[in-house]
Amino acid sequence: MISQSSDSPVYHDISRLGSVPPPARSSRSQAPDAELLPSMAFPQNTGKPMDESQMRNNCLRLVRFLQQQGIGIQGLAAGAFTCPRDSGPDGVAKFIAEGLLRVDQKITLGLLWQLAAHYKLRRHVDVRSLEREVARLRRVTGQTVAEVGATSGTYFNDVTSQALLQWMRTACTPYGISVDEFSWSLSDGRVLCFLIHAYMPELLPQSSITSPELPSSVDEMARMTGGAEYVKLETLKAKGWTAVYEMGGAIHDDNLAALYKRCVDTNFATIHAAGEALGVPAMLSAEDYLNDGPDELAAILYVALLAEALLRLTSERRAAYVIMEFLRRRLSWRPGYMRASLECFKADMKRLEAASTIQSFWRMRCQRCRYFTVRRAAHLLQAFIRRWVERQRLQKEVHAIVLLQAGARTSGWSSRRRMRR
Repeated sequence: MISQSSDSPVYHDISRLGSVPPPARSSRSQAPDAELLPSMAFPQNTGKPMDESQMRNNCLRLVRFLQQQGIGIQGLAAGAFTCPRDSGPDGVAKFIAEGLLRVDQKITLGLLWQLAAHYKLRRHVDVRSLEREVARLRRVTGQTVAEVGATSGTYFNDVTSQALLQWMRTACTPYGISVDEFSWSLSDGRVLCFLIHAYMPELLPQSSITSPELPSSVDEMARMTGGAEYVKLETLKAKGWTAVYEMGGAIHDDNLAALYKRCVDTNFATIHAAGEALGVPAMLSAEDYLNDGPDELAAILYVALLAEALLRLTSERRAAYVIMEFLRRRLSWRPGYMRASLECFKADMKRLEAASTIQSFWRMRCQRCRYFTVRRAAHLLQAFIRRWVERQRLQKEVHAIVLLQAGARTSGWSSRRRMRR
């Protein structure tokens, strides 16, 4: 949740505004007569009892200062006024101060979120840098604004959150994943995994991102969801099984449900390992999404820290490439470097020529051995054919001689018989 303890970094950033504890407790410090708002030097708690008017005055001072700083807190008082005359800045300030005084959870947490978004989120995220990064990703991947699905307006009435959402969409579009908000779209961990993979594939390879197999037909999807069609098949393929839980459904196949939980645990464990290497604290966990549902505000802060780390690494890599290219060009103009490069080139050419000679000799030897083998086989075949032909001719000649001899004997016997007569 956005409510932070006194040891959290968000609280320390808020306390820099002038040692302001959480709003409901800060009202117990007595405000002096001097104007404190320009320096935000709120007094420390003296331990003396205070009346309700003094606490209300402190809360009112805080809210008016936030209005002067341009922090959008009008949404905390939405629908609270029946008369348009009371809905001005002064009426909004009084309403929020009363909410802080009576420790209204919605107003207190909303004010804390606005403080965190204004003083911490904007410190970690530069909207113009994100817009330039989105344009770069579109050029690299060949996307158009229509393919990314840009939306009009702002997310949470905050330009920074909208820029973060657009950055996530652009980075995840090449992987076929739809990102619509910071809650259910991040619940299975795939979006965060693909964000890190898009910038640091060696840190988080795509093979480590797990997801249960999706159904191929509507009937199969209905069987897995208990016969109820919570979402369309196209939406399920774009968002994954989180789309079913987002619509209030559940996976009725026990094996598939257990596999889905294991995949979510694995994805978040992978995210935490990569985040630790990037210096991003583990603010989200699989248990939060599986048990309590997604925490949208915590997800925005985590994505902001992740964007800061990834864009910083990207800038450092680009700077390293520019420096290396400059050094190469600088060294190439030095005479000693040119002579050394020429010697290296000559040595490489000699090695290449020697390798080509060895390869040519080896190919010639292989061809020669193959030629002798074929010639030997041809000689054997020719000798066999000649022997077979000679044998056939000899057999024919022997057969003809036998026939002639038989004919001669027959004719001689007939002649002798006629002479005797």
